Amino acid sequence: MKFNFFISIFTAASIAASCSSSSTDVEKAFSQEPNWQELSANWNQDAKGRKILIKDGKLDTIEVATIQWQKELANLTDLGWNTISNATNYSIDSATLSLAKRTRYTFKANSDKQLVQLAEFIYGNNKLVEATYVVKEENPVYDFERIIHIVPNEKIEVQVNQEVTQLMDEAFSVTTEALPVKTQYAGYLHREDRVKLPIRFYTKDQSFVFVNGAEQIEVTPTQLGDSIILKMPVFPTEFHIAQTSKGFEGFWYNNDGGGYKLPFTAAPAEKSTINSSPFVPELSGEWKTTFIRPNKTSDALAIFEQSATELFGTFMTQSGDYRSLQGSWESDSFYLSTFDGSHAYLFTGTLKGEKIRGNWYSGKSFHITWEAKKDTNFELPKADTLTYLRDGFETINFSFPDVNGNLVSLTDEQFKGKPVIVTIMGSWCPNCMDEARYFNKIYPEYHKSGLEIIGLSFERTGEFDKDLPAIQKAINDLEIDYTVLHAGKAGGKNAAAALPMLNHVISFPTSIYINREGKVVKIHTGFTGPGTGNRYEMFVDENAQFLDEFVR
Repeated sequence: MKFNFFISIFTAASIAASCSSSSTDVEKAFSQEPNWQELSANWNQDAKGRKILIKDGKLDTIEVATIQWQKELANLTDLGWNTISNATNYSIDSATLSLAKRTRYTFKANSDKQLVQLAEFIYGNNKLVEATYVVKEENPVYDFERIIHIVPNEKIEVQVNQEVTQLMDEAFSVTTEALPVKTQYAGYLHREDRVKLPIRFYTKDQSFVFVNGAEQIEVTPTQLGDSIILKMPVFPTEFHIAQTSKGFEGFWYNNDGGGYKLPFTAAPAEKSTINSSPFVPELSGEWKTTFIRPNKTSDALAIFEQSATELFGTFMTQSGDYRSLQGSWESDSFYLSTFDGSHAYLFTGTLKGEKIRGNWYSGKSFHITWEAKKDTNFELPKADTLTYLRDGFETINFSFPDVNGNLVSLTDEQFKGKPVIVTIMGSWCPNCMDEARYFNKIYPEYHKSGLEIIGLSFERTGEFDKDLPAIQKAINDLEIDYTVLHAGKAGGKNAAAALPMLNHVISFPTSIYINREGKVVKIHTGFTGPGTGNRYEMFVDENAQFLDEFVR
């Protein structure tokens, strides 16, 4: 009897639910739920795949020639929970995360009598990227629960828990996934002080993709003996790792700034679960932040966005932002981290009353503390007011070699009578990387009207031959199409000495806008990158208005 009963439950869980008529036959109460039949019709119908059954610790895998997505989704299209008559039986919670470019919709049943206890949908750039259902059924014979997790066009996973009254308790899961499999990993760089710097990535189609919020950095590996080599774009860093039964392990080599290595390990990430905690502290908003160093303090504006326990954020300073941070709550504290290939940041914090107190860890040994208090009125100094020309100057001038060793000056014929943006940059600088990508977008359009861009690259050694490989790598990986010159050794004082017309240089990048008459009309300190969400979009819009007039 037990064997036959198990087969009937397995069929119900993985193929079709014993519920009401299809929800497509009636008007829906909540438009956020996808039309699964319509959506799955656009999935790759020729995808090879595999089915995985896990029960009692035993694994059974079956390769399938093609995945019949609509058949796999039949247990959803037959649920019939999303009807007008059911609208009052659910509470709706939504969160728009501009930093991660995601929107989350969560529907929770108001009582335990509803078949669908919880449904959650996550959209990115108006496209469904993940869905989860919790389905619960009770009757005199058994209690039955399914957790259905869907990543469109990639996998459908059904976890089943059932308790047959006075007889048995069964638990198993069935996963249908397309090949090649996209596997999420949680990786860590291990410091000597036992701090672990998180690195999120997934593998698919022979590529490694590192994830920071909305940012994804794809790397194609190479093989060296038994080692997998991952050369990171833009920056001179690389992983030497080997695949193990638990994931990956090896070392990350930072060949920039003196050079060092850190041990690296990674294992498949734990499956995300919907938060059901009655209370999770809320961080969303803007916070006045103070970074506390041994001999000084500095202010920053922290921007946090939160959905349940999931966190996204960044810190803005007068010299730039700390790019796309991602993390979560864990017990009574939280963490946010990012990894751009060269810079590994970990911010931890604890909310005490109205204040946050935390730590910032980076690289091999860097560590300082920080504190923050919510303040919607705090603003950083205006980026266009910090650096300016000294008295008696109307423009700047310089003469530095390009990547071919030819001296280039602002007074050269190719720049005369043209609007020019001169940006003080470095191949080691993450905000410069963001600015270069922005310039790549605007340069083709405005170059037609005469705009020229010159990058003055201040590098680690200040010696042309030694710095050239790093500059050339940044140009190639960022696909920079405008002029880049080797300007000297990195550092604000060195940049200020190379351009004595400026009062100072406090940030990389710093962009100098020079009109057709050869006069400086604006100097912008730092860069507000994509990691700042709406603030980046505001900068793009405002600068577009300025450029239209500047170029004309």
